[in-house]
Amino acid sequence: MGIKHAGLQEGSDAGYLELDSHADIAVLGNNCRIFQETERSVDVYGYDPSQGSTSRKIVSGVFAYDNPEDGTCTLLIVHQGLHVPTMANSLIPPYQMRDNDIVVNECPKTQLNNPTIDDHAIIIERNDI
Repeated sequence: MGIKHAGLQEGSDAGYLELDSHADIAVLGNNCRIFQETERSVDVYGYDPSQGSTSRKIVSGVFAYDNPEDGTCTLLIVHQGLHVPTMANSLIPPYQMRDNDIVVNECPKTQLNNPTIDDHAIIIERNDI
């Protein structure tokens, strides 16, 4: 399940913001706009310890989602994410979204008796100004 949106980084194509229930921090690829870099970085290890580690910057970034039904644009801001500019997609932990009052309904519609529009969906309450 992912949010498809327009690529915002220069030279990037459209990508996805995908849920990653195994992660404890968001990973921001080249499909978001980085608007703040911190002075901090962390060493990241993959599933194979023989590959060693890579240092990644901790950043804040924003994703834009254009709703095809009504044309509205929703911005999702992620603070303290790892920047991996070589990744076409980005990853966000569902618990991190839930901690910020975003509803994440992960169960596929095919596994529900009476699915609705709110099933297999990410629901963000709009704060219109």
